[in-house]
Amino acid sequence: MSLIEDIFSGVEKQLLGAFGSLLREGLNVKGIGNDFHPGDVELIDIILLSEDQQRTYSLISQCSSIEIYESIMSPVMWAEITIADSSGLLQHFPIIGEEYVKVVFKTPGKGSIPVQYLMRVNAVTNKTPNQTNKRISYTLQCVSAELITNATASVNLKGEGTADFIIGKIFEEFIKTQKPVNIFQSDGILDFLITKYAPFEAIDMIRQRAVSNRYTSSSYCFYENRKGFNFITIEQLIELGQKAIEAGNSDKLFFYDTSRKDSINDVTVRNIIAYNRIQFADSIGKIKAGGMNNEVQQFDLITGDISKTTYTDNIGADAFGSTSSTSGSGQSTSFTRNHGKAPAVSRIIPSRSDKPETDLQVKLTKVSAYAQKLVQNITQIHIYGDSTIQAGDMIECRLPSGVDTTTDDGMSRLDSGSYLVSKVRHIILNGDRPQYTQALELIKNDIQEVVS
Repeated sequence: MSLIEDIFSGVEKQLLGAFGSLLREGLNVKGIGNDFHPGDVELIDIILLSEDQQRTYSLISQCSSIEIYESIMSPVMWAEITIADSSGLLQHFPIIGEEYVKVVFKTPGKGSIPVQYLMRVNAVTNKTPNQTNKRISYTLQCVSAELITNATASVNLKGEGTADFIIGKIFEEFIKTQKPVNIFQSDGILDFLITKYAPFEAIDMIRQRAVSNRYTSSSYCFYENRKGFNFITIEQLIELGQKAIEAGNSDKLFFYDTSRKDSINDVTVRNIIAYNRIQFADSIGKIKAGGMNNEVQQFDLITGDISKTTYTDNIGADAFGSTSSTSGSGQSTSFTRNHGKAPAVSRIIPSRSDKPETDLQVKLTKVSAYAQKLVQNITQIHIYGDSTIQAGDMIECRLPSGVDTTTDDGMSRLDSGSYLVSKVRHIILNGDRPQYTQALELIKNDIQEVVS
């Protein structure tokens, strides 16, 4: 039994069995041999499985496009699969929004292994017949299978524990997924009472209260990628990714090359097709949102006492994890000194002195400032597909300064550097030679001081 079969069970195993039988029968696997170019993809199969697990169908010959979405801000993945149906599949299978879909593909190259996405069909949208009414196009809107459980389960829990303990308990008792669940440590004891929350809503509520003694921002996120479900701080994602880059364990270095390519053979898989710096600095917005100075007042419901915690950039900024050892703050010391003196945002939160201390007051001041630093640097890039890239990964980009794009001196120190992949859109166009690209949203909390 393979590792993948060990991970999945129940319906998932049935689908894997169906996938295996299709491969053994040699059905519809599109290969490109040894002659491959950037953007090529081996689309192995797209399998439709009924709710009762009695019917399977390979969609590969009727699928025109696949788009799969991941985000560190979303608890699940989702997808849109466009079908050009000339056989009456929609009516005869039938597809009624209860099915499972398995997408299996890989990017070619030595050592490449297939990647697999298992989702449920949630809805059938955009049904459009052609002019002769002999073919109908429609989109299968697919979501992670756990959303069905989330829609029917209701969390009722009471007790004390760390955020990671509570989230683990919610998975164990209510979500009951067979996918890996990667929960990283949090600190502080929460006195929790959760009543009639959907599981993912309960997790998000706990996530917002989670604190870390190691990672200053306590910027916990909860999301799904192919590694499973992940509960981790953004700072730790950046730290782990940067260590891999600096240790030479990552080859994810991308270049934007404006020179004309006369031949496809001159294009590399690490060329950036297009990029857009959608956000670079918003000084007024940063100040108004408390990115440089903010305070939280805590009102004790038992004693009536009020305590105040303040974050200021001239003291707290250096404590945040950085995307590179050669990077610096996104603002000058004089700007911080002149415009970060008084809190722009002041909030009041209730507390009870007879309950465990959670450091939520401190977290709120720091996570607000850290979030503002991240949204100061948002870049979108379009690249040739690399099936190993997922939400939560770190990559490096070399982007031009507009002066001289043929040398390192032409690389922008403001734009270039290490980035965290916050969102991924996998785009596969299924033609005679399937093509695979990715649209990435990238964030970082600093600027590159030295580009090597």
